[in-house]
Amino acid sequence: MTEITGKVSDTYTDWLEKAISENYIKYYDYAEFTNKEEINNGSFGKVFRVNRKDSDTVMALKYPFNLTIEEIVNEIKMQREVDYHSNIVRFYGISRLENKYLLVMEYADCGSLQSYLKENFNKLEWNDKYQLALQLANAVECLNNEGIIHCDLHAQNVLVHQNKIKLADFGLSRKITDISYNSTNVLGVVPYIDPKYLNNIKDKSQSYKLNAKSDVYSVGVLLWQISSGHRPFYAENVEYDANLIMNIIKGQREKIVPDTPIEYSNLYKACWEDDPTNRPTIHQVVKFLKQVIFGENNDEINSLEIKTELLQENHPQSIISDLACMLSNNSIEYMLSNNSELYLSKLMLDHLNNEINSIILNQAEKLFSEIFNVTDNINILTDKLIMLLIKTQDEGNNIDETKLFINHCIFLSNQTSNVIFEWLKENQTKSPYIFFLGFFYFNKFISEEQNDDKALKLFLKAANDNYHIAQVYLSTSYRYGIGTEIDYNLAIYWMNKAINNESICGQLCLGDYYEYGIGTDIDLNKAFYWYKKSANNNNKTALFHLGKCYELGKGVEKNENKAFGMYTTLYKKEDKYGYLQLAICYYLGVGTKVNKSKAFEIYNEAAEKGHCIAQNHLGSLYEYGEGIEKNLNMAIYWYNKAAENEFEVAQYNLGQSYRLGKGVEKDEIRAFGYFKKSAEKGYLNAQFQLGICYYYGIGTEINKLKAIKLYKEAAEKEHIMAQNSLGLLYEYGIGTEINLEKAIYWYNKAARKGEAAANYNLGQCYKLGKGVEKDEIKAFEYYNKSAESGYLDAQFQLGYCYYNGIGTEIIKTKAIELYKEAAEKEHTMAQNSLGLLYEYDVETEINLEKAIYWYNKAAEKGEEAANYNLGQCYEIGKGVEKDEIEAFKYYKISAAKEHLDAQFRLGCCYFNGIGTEINKTKALEFYEKAAEKGHIVAQFYLGLLYEYGEATEATGNNLEKALYWYNKAVENGNEMAKYNLGQCYELGKGVEKDEMKAFEYYKQSAESGYLDAQFQLGYCYDNGIGTEIDKTMAIELYEEAAEKEHAVAQNNLGLLYEYCEETEENLGKAVYWYNKAAENGYEVAQYNLSQCYRLGKGVEKDDIKAFKYYKKSAEKEYLNAQFQLGNSYYYGIGTKIDKTKAFEFYEKAAENGHIVAQLNLGLMYECCEVTGKNLEKAIYWYDKAAENGNEVAQYNLGLCYEFGEGVEKNEIKAFEYYEKSAEKECLNAQFQLGNSYYYGIGTEIDKTKAFEFYEKAAENGHVTAQFNLGLMYECGEITGKNLEKAIYWYDKAAENGNEVAQYNLGLCYEFGEGVGKNEIKAFEYYEKSAEKGCLKAQLRLGYCYGYGIGTEINKTKAFEFYSIAAEEGDGGAQVNLAYLYSCGQGVKKDQIKAFYWYQMAATNGKAIALYNLGEAYELGTGVEKDEIKAFEYYKMSALNGYFNVKFYLGYCYVNGIGTEVNKAKGFELYNEAAGKKNNNEQNGLSNDTNTINELDNVCYWYHKAAENDNKIALYKLGEFYELGLGVNKNEIRAFEFYKKSANLGFMDAQYKLGYIYEHGIEIDNNKEEAINFYKMAAQGGNVEAQKRLALLYEKGEGMQKDINGAKKNLDNLLNQQKSEIS
Repeated sequence: MTEITGKVSDTYTDWLEKAISENYIKYYDYAEFTNKEEINNGSFGKVFRVNRKDSDTVMALKYPFNLTIEEIVNEIKMQREVDYHSNIVRFYGISRLENKYLLVMEYADCGSLQSYLKENFNKLEWNDKYQLALQLANAVECLNNEGIIHCDLHAQNVLVHQNKIKLADFGLSRKITDISYNSTNVLGVVPYIDPKYLNNIKDKSQSYKLNAKSDVYSVGVLLWQISSGHRPFYAENVEYDANLIMNIIKGQREKIVPDTPIEYSNLYKACWEDDPTNRPTIHQVVKFLKQVIFGENNDEINSLEIKTELLQENHPQSIISDLACMLSNNSIEYMLSNNSELYLSKLMLDHLNNEINSIILNQAEKLFSEIFNVTDNINILTDKLIMLLIKTQDEGNNIDETKLFINHCIFLSNQTSNVIFEWLKENQTKSPYIFFLGFFYFNKFISEEQNDDKALKLFLKAANDNYHIAQVYLSTSYRYGIGTEIDYNLAIYWMNKAINNESICGQLCLGDYYEYGIGTDIDLNKAFYWYKKSANNNNKTALFHLGKCYELGKGVEKNENKAFGMYTTLYKKEDKYGYLQLAICYYLGVGTKVNKSKAFEIYNEAAEKGHCIAQNHLGSLYEYGEGIEKNLNMAIYWYNKAAENEFEVAQYNLGQSYRLGKGVEKDEIRAFGYFKKSAEKGYLNAQFQLGICYYYGIGTEINKLKAIKLYKEAAEKEHIMAQNSLGLLYEYGIGTEINLEKAIYWYNKAARKGEAAANYNLGQCYKLGKGVEKDEIKAFEYYNKSAESGYLDAQFQLGYCYYNGIGTEIIKTKAIELYKEAAEKEHTMAQNSLGLLYEYDVETEINLEKAIYWYNKAAEKGEEAANYNLGQCYEIGKGVEKDEIEAFKYYKISAAKEHLDAQFRLGCCYFNGIGTEINKTKALEFYEKAAEKGHIVAQFYLGLLYEYGEATEATGNNLEKALYWYNKAVENGNEMAKYNLGQCYELGKGVEKDEMKAFEYYKQSAESGYLDAQFQLGYCYDNGIGTEIDKTMAIELYEEAAEKEHAVAQNNLGLLYEYCEETEENLGKAVYWYNKAAENGYEVAQYNLSQCYRLGKGVEKDDIKAFKYYKKSAEKEYLNAQFQLGNSYYYGIGTKIDKTKAFEFYEKAAENGHIVAQLNLGLMYECCEVTGKNLEKAIYWYDKAAENGNEVAQYNLGLCYEFGEGVEKNEIKAFEYYEKSAEKECLNAQFQLGNSYYYGIGTEIDKTKAFEFYEKAAENGHVTAQFNLGLMYECGEITGKNLEKAIYWYDKAAENGNEVAQYNLGLCYEFGEGVGKNEIKAFEYYEKSAEKGCLKAQLRLGYCYGYGIGTEINKTKAFEFYSIAAEEGDGGAQVNLAYLYSCGQGVKKDQIKAFYWYQMAATNGKAIALYNLGEAYELGTGVEKDEIKAFEYYKMSALNGYFNVKFYLGYCYVNGIGTEVNKAKGFELYNEAAGKKNNNEQNGLSNDTNTINELDNVCYWYHKAAENDNKIALYKLGEFYELGLGVNKNEIRAFEFYKKSANLGFMDAQYKLGYIYEHGIEIDNNKEEAINFYKMAAQGGNVEAQKRLALLYEKGEGMQKDINGAKKNLDNLLNQQKSEIS
């Protein structure tokens, strides 16, 4: 055996080690634990409190030295299966100490449940105890769900951590399918162990196994311990022993602790039932505790929710009534009143017949001990038991008492029920035994199926043998349908049989049958007869009934004295009926004087003996202080006692106490529980009250179907309040269809019995004509009846009738008197109404102090309207100091009570932050509540919230819901909602756009007087929205709204007057209405007024005033005004320029979404204004504006991306932005898009598209586009050359001030291209273009002045314009300026300056300037002569494309100037120059055939000149240079060639030289030299020389005046001409 045990041990050790190695279980090194402190030393081992690694982490270290390795592994396995549950101690892992395993567990800081209760019990409320109980049950339920039973539940291994239960110690736990726990070590925990298992100790042959119900038993004991605070049975220091085991086996249980809630004690009593099958499951325990604690109801309930809103003035009597109203005096008087006496007498009788108490047990012990002998065998014992059964039954015990009596006798005997039962089964030889076996089945002394059927058969068999007691029981079975169907005929038949056999108890029962008509007609005389017969045979119960007959005159003449005497007799015999009835006599004065103290004494005596009715009545006496000083604690004590004994009236009274918090802490869940128990026993008041609970959700969930069912049951049993309540349900269709006929029926039923509320409700019906013909006089009469009965609602309503003249004359003094009377009796609506009268009614004399007083009074009682009114007063500071927090508080209280206006107002508070933080989700919630109940403004507001998406976390924009709520509000006539629906239809928001519908809604709203709608209707007429335009109607409606101070209407009226017809009168009116609207604070009007002042429209222009109004409007966040204010500061309009402020306002407007402001802000950042250049921010704002569709911003972004400014260069993006902007007709973008297509920027080159966009921009007035279009037509791109269209677009661009177009037009007019040649017009265009700084135009203008093109020659002007253009870097102008300096034309001749400007022009790439520099060096003009440099400059000029220089370069080679002579090279260059086309770009001339011919001539004459200095060739070259034929005009060079030719004697050259000297062309004026050369030429026959010479003689220029000489020259000229002619 040891070997096997060792193998098992090794198996579990291996399992554990493997689990550790595979990290299935965490291992903790024992050395890491510090601060070890022993906290428990139990039967299974020790427990230490430890810290880990000196940290604050506390753990429990369990050293289970008395557990085997198998048990340790079992505990770990069980623990891990339930480790997730919060009420089970957590298992952390394993440690080792000296080869022993230790369990590392969660530490419970409060120790065991036992120690926790010992230390904390006095601090625990019942709520705390319930929580502990539920946590314990939850933990055990968790085990059960995992198929585990604990087997060892007791107060030492139930731990507490942070006041929460933690179940521990699973060493003995087992799977339910594997129970074999046989430990006998139980003494320490005896009270917690299943008694069935304790039987194993008593009887070793038994093998009862612990099961799930065993854990339930342990839970029951622990629940008792939680309620008591100490361990069961013995004191803490006393050990449990074998005696306790035997007592528990016999049924001993702990006593119920006083003040324990009955449902709690019932629960643990059920748990510790001896028979496990009678114990609840752990699931049922949990469910029950949850129901008690949380009111959870797990029945399947079909709850019908019908919301009923009642007008305040028609406020019905609440279905729920105060206890004080229901029991107007006190509960005893109510129970003993005439209306309920019969019912309660039967009720008391039933209870007296069903009381199970110590009297019966004492009776059994007394009688049984008198006849029992321990030597009696089973046969004798059975006979004695049957004899005692008949005896006690005949003396007055009822059937249940007889059952208890016989059961106790068997307990006292030497036999058990089972033994006697088995003997009876074997001995069915005579009637008594046959009956007694039936008795066993009837009372379920044994557990067999069909007990009732078997009992009936046995009773029938014995009854047929004429056995009288069997006949009584058979009759009872037929009466109540036990084992058969109810059959009253057979019931009375067999009872008569019993009487015939002299059954005394049968006589009593027959009297009962005749009294209540069981199997016969009611016959009180016969009832009296049989009660008397039975009483004469010493039946105490019959004597009680006889007394009742005398007391009430039932079947006999009424005689209270005789009744009193009989009750006294019973009392002296210590009979239960005697106690109760005698006390009633003293209480009410029946047959004696009223003596409530005596009644108290008798009730007290009976109560102490366990009589439940006496206990209840004693509680009532204590509650109301009758016959004893009032003591609510004692009242609750006795109600509890009676309730524990299942007395339904006491249960009802306890329910009322818990509902009202009378003598106990208010607890509606408990109240409901007691009402339910009482109602289940048929108590009418409880049924009615239970209906109230279901109706209003008092202690349970609302279930109106159940409520109605309960009302009906009670009403049909003549419960007047139930009748009234049923009337209410039928009236308002709550839980049933509205049925006014039935409502009136039930009101009348209750009213006829004086029910005040029913009279009131009938008054309401007649007042409103509900279910009856309207009759205010009758209504008044019913109110009056109800009010006379002290019904407060009726008093209030009567006041309302007097105040408003309903069914009577108006008598306000009477009304106020009734209001005051009701108000002083705490009628809250009367108090509120009185407050309203003092607040508003002038006749009452307004008194805000009194108004607040009465509002407060009503509010203190929870009157929702008063709370609302107080909220109003605090919100606006009316009669109290303004206090929004207080206002919010009162609104909240009122709203919680479903007051519509308060719910709406609470929504407003949350929305606007009045007395609380803004919470739009909450606002929405309260608006929705109010709206769903028909609050019109809430419906409208809800529509607004959904339309505009306010409280975005809650709803977001939901147009469908917005329309739903607008429509709801419209159905209720809300004009604002009509207006908003109009808006939705106008704009197509949430509905298909329909301007006609919009117009109709505006019209309806306007007709209701809604100003905005009047304005909008005007707007519709103004703009033809949903109707034809009708400006007259528009003005009429605007004026109507404007006269009522509608600011927008005033503004729009201003607009109409401003723009409909601009007359002084109208503009004046416009300004008038703008002023009106502006005075009303309308920012748009203030802005419009600003515009008027800025532009001087209707007022004298005044920028300062304009600025002022912009400022006002901007302060109200009007975007346009903010932007315009920025403009004002930027441009100094009405204020000083302040770009910092301009920036601020642009920024403000931009941040608020003003697109142009965003653009301007971008520009300021880009242009470094105020902030310094910040391209990143510029791009940000351009982006913002572009996103908002601003085409200029899109265009600017295009530029930024095109040129990489502030962003990475991206021509594709640039193109995209240009495209977007162009789509919005941005001219610059259209133009730029044309450029993009033209040059392939961000897209492929597409000149057709370029042309399209240029054309589009040009037609829209883009000047550069017009110019470019002109160029494209001139150059024939895409369309073919079309000078006419070119001129057209140049004209357009020129008109729009485009200087290049003006310049091009100048060229066209100068050269007659596309227009008739017109040098004057050309000049004019050059002049216009030059004024705009066009360099080419300035150059050309200089040329015009220089050569008299379209104007007179004016070299000075030419010089001016050349200078301007030259200074701006124009190379052509620099060349021409140098030329003027070299010639001294328009300026003093200055070759040095000429040289400077040639240098500047050369720097700017002008090839001719290089030539001119070469010439300067060659000729030594303006610089020291240097032929080598000259040659180099000629060479550079040639290399830079100036072809004319090739002649000079050739000339240099031919003549060896600056280089060696190389005539071949020279001739080559001549030929080259002659064979090439010359781009004479400086003069802008075309290369045509004439030019080519001239080049040939130049080339020819260079060749000639090269042949021995040919004088004619040299002259011709001079002529070419003078006239600029084929070469650039150069008069100096012309002079040099003329000089060479003249020196060779060529007379024409001599004449030219004379002319140059005479006029000072490129040299100083020298008349003498001129005359010398003229003379040489004249002598050679040159006619022109002769003319000039003659003229000089005549004028005396350069010589003395000589007329003859002149004449001589003229004669020579004439002779020469004649000679030529001849």
